[in-house]
Amino acid sequence: MRVQQHFKNVFTYSAVVDTWVKNAYQSVCGREISYAFAYDFAICDFLGDKAEAKNTYKNCVNNNKEDYKAMTELYVCLMYLAYAESQLTDQGFEDREEWGVLFQNLAEKVYDKFYQLFKGNKEACQHFFDWTD
Repeated sequence: MRVQQHFKNVFTYSAVVDTWVKNAYQSVCGREISYAFAYDFAICDFLGDKAEAKNTYKNCVNNNKEDYKAMTELYVCLMYLAYAESQLTDQGFEDREEWGVLFQNLAEKVYDKFYQLFKGNKEACQHFFDWTD
């Protein structure tokens, strides 16, 4: 069974995924996500376009490389998307494991890029630790 079959269109799917990521993170950590990164990645997911997901990652990093809060939320988003994909895999949905691995790998790249960009910025590192610990 494909998860996309349960939604009318890409926009409905993306809105549901974005809302889920934001609500899940807020319920666990008590913080509110401001950016719509999950929405953008969900479009790629719905369309089955892993190359575009990688391109979306590059655009997100390039457009936010001076904003440690955005980079933190990008990391959180990708980690929650990876988790969501593992849950869908466990429920028997097709092609979810590959997406989970992709989101996990992209999250790891954000982690590395974050420290490359902000390693000397105590405020940025504290923010990242507070949001991801």
